[in-house]
Amino acid sequence: MAKFKMKPLEWVAYLLVSIGALNWGLAEVLNFNAVDWLLGLVNLTSYSIFVYGAVGLAGAYSLYKVWF
Repeated sequence: MAKFKMKPLEWVAYLLVSIGALNWGLAEVLNFNAVDWLLGLVNLTSYSIFVYGAVGLAGAYSLYKVWF
């Protein structure tokens, strides 16, 4: 089996996209926001805005890598 080597940026993007996908699934099925729980936050603050922004950028980067 051939190994697929990812660059560090691709690995981080994959990790963030996975976190985003799991969070969306948990939010829909269990009404549970894992990002806010992990950060220990109740309301949307600068930390969670940063995480959601990073997940969004990782998703955009991943789409770019798939299509181009």
